[in-house]
Amino acid sequence: MPLGYRALMTIHGERPVEVLAREVVEEWLRHKKLDFRNLEPGEHKVGRDTRLVVVEHHPRGEGLHARRYRLEETKPGGVRWTTRLTHAAGGHTSLLWLDVEAPASHQERGPHGPRLKMVAVPRLARNILSEVQATDGPAALGPVPRIVASEDEVDDLIKALVDPNRHVPVFVAAHVSGVDPEKWRDHVASVLSDTTGMAAAYVLTPGTAPLFREAVGSRYGIGEGSLRTYLPAVDLSDAVDARRHRVLSVGAMVSLSDGLLQRLVWEGALRAAVERPLPREAQRLERLLDREENRLFSEALAPAPVVPPLDLPAPSPVSPAALDTFTARLTTILGEVALSPDDALARVAALVGVARSAAAQDAPQRAALARINDLQGDLEQAQDELVEVRTLLEDEKLDHAVTQDELRETDARMAVLRQQVAPEQRATVDSAVVRASAAQAPDSMAALLECFQDKQRWPRVIYTGDHKTTLGLQAHDDVGTWAARVSDICDTLQHFADLVCSRTHRGSLHTYLSSPPPGVSIPSAAAPGKFVPVESEWVANNTKAKRERTLPVPPEVTGSPRAFMQAHYRIQQKGMISPRLYLLDCTVDHGYVVVGYIGPHLTNTKTS
Repeated sequence: MPLGYRALMTIHGERPVEVLAREVVEEWLRHKKLDFRNLEPGEHKVGRDTRLVVVEHHPRGEGLHARRYRLEETKPGGVRWTTRLTHAAGGHTSLLWLDVEAPASHQERGPHGPRLKMVAVPRLARNILSEVQATDGPAALGPVPRIVASEDEVDDLIKALVDPNRHVPVFVAAHVSGVDPEKWRDHVASVLSDTTGMAAAYVLTPGTAPLFREAVGSRYGIGEGSLRTYLPAVDLSDAVDARRHRVLSVGAMVSLSDGLLQRLVWEGALRAAVERPLPREAQRLERLLDREENRLFSEALAPAPVVPPLDLPAPSPVSPAALDTFTARLTTILGEVALSPDDALARVAALVGVARSAAAQDAPQRAALARINDLQGDLEQAQDELVEVRTLLEDEKLDHAVTQDELRETDARMAVLRQQVAPEQRATVDSAVVRASAAQAPDSMAALLECFQDKQRWPRVIYTGDHKTTLGLQAHDDVGTWAARVSDICDTLQHFADLVCSRTHRGSLHTYLSSPPPGVSIPSAAAPGKFVPVESEWVANNTKAKRERTLPVPPEVTGSPRAFMQAHYRIQQKGMISPRLYLLDCTVDHGYVVVGYIGPHLTNTKTS
């Protein structure tokens, strides 16, 4: 079952965390009209198709003691939701974490196929955050974003960002001039409403935004009206690390719908929560509680012990005097017994047999529990290895992004050198191309869409595609590598269109890429090997494939709102997503190139 929500927090205040947890669970069950009377360890049926499992861990001596409440709700059709509230306390530590597992069927159609529907913030989380002060290290967690109104509060925010033990992401929004501060805060709160508990949120005022930018530097700063996500382990001295912490600019915050913005930030917060493991001690307790649940599960599966009937001999007839003597002696030793010693021994032997039979029946249960715990150990090892792989992958992505930046700078220098080598062709090279090659590439799909909207960077490149589809790539483009490649492609399309409109180039886009004019340097992202001018015959004749590639165009292009686009760029060659950019060259008749699609690979012969 996919994890749809995770909150981790340290609880402050006089009320012990175990008391808080019990009270909020009791109120939560009461609100759901479930049985809340028994919250002691064990498995309890609290509703018709709902069960509550409570397990705890009490270490001997010092150490954190922990308890978990797990509610399993089975909805009509067998759809099961699982909510786990775990708390740990000991010494000066009061930790609490809350997970919600959604059923596999909790999906919707997304730009790239089925995806997890957004999971609402649990009532449990909102109740906790409204009653107590909760933090993740120095980062404050609350039901609404915190206003940063003073220099001291700016310092506190920066401490939260650079804290090495921070687990949750921190969202920081900067005020936008000309907008009422309260309305802007409400807008930010609305955008971040589905991340409550999963992330910390702050809003800078007009007075504190410059202080923040000055303190963290330009690479880690935030522009007016923008929203930035600061993932854990911020290193303000590392320029490369800044790429991990994504920005939604003021243009995106204003132009995109609240629903789309909410989806973007929710996905980012959830991904950060899922991919980063719990703190070491919390993870250790989580695994101990898992084993305790395994024990309860194995006991529930064990059959009731079968007690064989006692096959005892009938009492032997004895004289009254002998009976009196035996009774007196046995009563002194064993208490009141009305059987002969042989009969008593026979009964004891039978009881021993019953005990041995019960022990024999218990052996498969113990073996099953051992096997379950072995599998639990394998799962935990796989989880640890996955964390290592994710860390290595993140490092590789950052290294790759740096390499791509260096390559773009090399392309820009090559463009300048080509002009110097072929001065007679200088007129064929628009200096804007050199500036574009050296310009900073957009670091996200949201920033890329803004470049299309302002029409300054690519006035001859018109984007008609679906914004949701393009923004959906952002979840797979952690450091903006794909966005930068699309930017290079659009720089190339812009220059091609300029040359065609100035009648300097009279061939096709494919000719331009294969044999660029003297002094023109084609960026590696737009190289001829990554451009496909015509689709396969199968695509052209397949109804579904052709329909997917019949994309929006300005009405003057064909007289209809859509046109079949075959020419495309491979933004990435391989992978599950393998993003593509589809285009239509309208430069000769209309002076522009239409980009009708930026998204995952469309249907072809290799698509199942």
